[in-house]
Amino acid sequence: MGGHGGLNILPQKRWNVYNFDNREKVRKDEEAAAKEAQIQREEARKRDAQSRLEVLRNVRGLAPLKRPSPEAEKGKDAAPAPAPAPASTSAKISKKKSGKKSLKELREERLKRERVEKERERALFMKQSQRSGGFSRR
Repeated sequence: MGGHGGLNILPQKRWNVYNFDNREKVRKDEEAAAKEAQIQREEARKRDAQSRLEVLRNVRGLAPLKRPSPEAEKGKDAAPAPAPAPASTSAKISKKKSGKKSLKELREERLKRERVEKERERALFMKQSQRSGGFSRR
């Protein structure tokens, strides 16, 4: 009379946790849940970034961004038709539309920012010197 008693019917049960098919179902469900969680995190991050941008634009006194309608959001997967450019556009304008600036333009912008910063620094020194009655000789 052998064994440790009873029948071993576990492999035949459909709820068997060691069954290969059941383990695959669990793995697929976990992957789907992880993808869904990632999508939700990305959407939350985008909403948060958008709200922070709106707050900053309001603080600076800039006009709020125009948000696309929900129908446009759903249809944004389709490739938008490019708008025809007028024939009278110059090369400098077309570079700005593509987002790339020439080295000369970048240099001009940097020099302009540096001039503004120097003026701000000079104004600050002048303000401090007027308060203290002149530059100190420490």
